[in-house]
Amino acid sequence: MLSIVTVPNDILNHPTKVISHVDAKILKIATEMKEKLAKMTDPKGVGLAANQVGINLSLFVFRQGPKIRTLINPKIISRSNDLIYDKRGKNTMLEGCLSIPHYYGLVKRPSKIRLSFLDLENVTHEEEFKSADSIIIQHEIDHLQGKLFITRLLEQKGKLYKIDLNSKDKDLAEVEI
Repeated sequence: MLSIVTVPNDILNHPTKVISHVDAKILKIATEMKEKLAKMTDPKGVGLAANQVGINLSLFVFRQGPKIRTLINPKIISRSNDLIYDKRGKNTMLEGCLSIPHYYGLVKRPSKIRLSFLDLENVTHEEEFKSADSIIIQHEIDHLQGKLFITRLLEQKGKLYKIDLNSKDKDLAEVEI
């Protein structure tokens, strides 16, 4: 079974290699990554990039409803100008990362993206993603580009939170970055 790579492992800080063709090796990696993501319960992972399991390839898996999908060599073609906010004007999705356990932050991201990617049958697709799917995909593409969500928080002068594992309700406490 694959193991999650955590900071400060250097593989998380460098762009991944483009996959030229989906073969048996890539299919095996994708299957193992899907199995790993499906078993993640505390916290429940919603996405997993190949470099997060120590593999330097441009591939990630993510939960989309009940399915776990695989996207290879993803490229964002376009982004909406509007960000994901709720009715009170606040970001709606606290981001965390399996490679930075117990830390979370509100990253400002476009609410919709259009993506080009390869599937497991070597077919190129273009597809639009919005809301939570858009956030998850942008987070995973950041991984493939060697960026962590904390980097985005620093760029945006956002706040970082850590779960207090000693509290009964696992409260979030702000930490300095």
